[in-house]
Amino acid sequence: MLPCRNVTVVVLAAAFAGCGGSIAITVPSAPTGVTATPGNGQGTLSWTAVSGATSYNIYWATTPGVTTATGTKITGVSSPYVQTGLSNGTTYYCVVTAVNSAGESAASSQVSGTPEATTYALSVQDNGNGTVSGGGINCGTTCSAAIAQGAQVTLTATAASGSTFAGWSGACSGTGSTCQVTMAGAETVTATFVSSTTTYYTLTVLTIGIGTGTVTGNGISCPSDCTESVASGTSITLTAVPASGSTFALWEFCDSANGTTCIMSMTANKKVYASFTTGGQGGCDGCLSACQGLSGCCTGCGCICQNACGGSC
Repeated sequence: MLPCRNVTVVVLAAAFAGCGGSIAITVPSAPTGVTATPGNGQGTLSWTAVSGATSYNIYWATTPGVTTATGTKITGVSSPYVQTGLSNGTTYYCVVTAVNSAGESAASSQVSGTPEATTYALSVQDNGNGTVSGGGINCGTTCSAAIAQGAQVTLTATAASGSTFAGWSGACSGTGSTCQVTMAGAETVTATFVSSTTTYYTLTVLTIGIGTGTVTGNGISCPSDCTESVASGTSITLTAVPASGSTFALWEFCDSANGTTCIMSMTANKKVYASFTTGGQGGCDGCLSACQGLSGCCTGCGCICQNACGGSC
């Protein structure tokens, strides 16, 4: 057997009492810095690491004053610890202990947290004479509500006497009296009511020519949505935006045109054409069909319809 003087012993976090001695391990102190962070159906506990601890236990209850004797025990955890499957609206009380081979510490100070569902704002705008109800909303008076994430809300539009429901916009669309909104985020819905005696006209927008582009304004987003029904006398402002590689040529049948802007006064059902070009005279085959049945021709501006043929760009 080697003499004791030839043995080198390195001991961390304990005192070595001679060659034949032993390492003294003590029970860890109680955890400090414990915090509870509630979430949607869950909670997160965090705490400061305790010197000498090898694991931690959590004791919880739904009444205050939880102890290691009264709480429900969760063993062998570490910080941060996430507990799922909790009931939203219920307050949970917790203490934490530190553990090693020598035993379990005293309990930490008690912390608590109340899980809550994530909510988003649903806002309703009521245009005209009528109400919108559903999901805690009764607009005209209460026009917004906090709705749980993922919830589906059914809104119902009810026109007042002498009015009719014209349609939804925003997170809802169509002209049916009800719509459903799924709350994946904050949402805004507009319900429009009009007088029962109001006359409506339809504006139709068509994009033509050898170039491409879009026309937007007042519910129009052409070429995907190219019609809009509006009350008689409504003024609609349209804006033409050419696509990359194209330029805007001119408007056809616009009431008042100024460059890429066209203003239509809706006193009847109307159509307006936005002509886009690529800037050259090539690609003129099919100009007549592009003009939607009107007479047409090709100029330096592209495919131009009807009386604009031969005109200035």
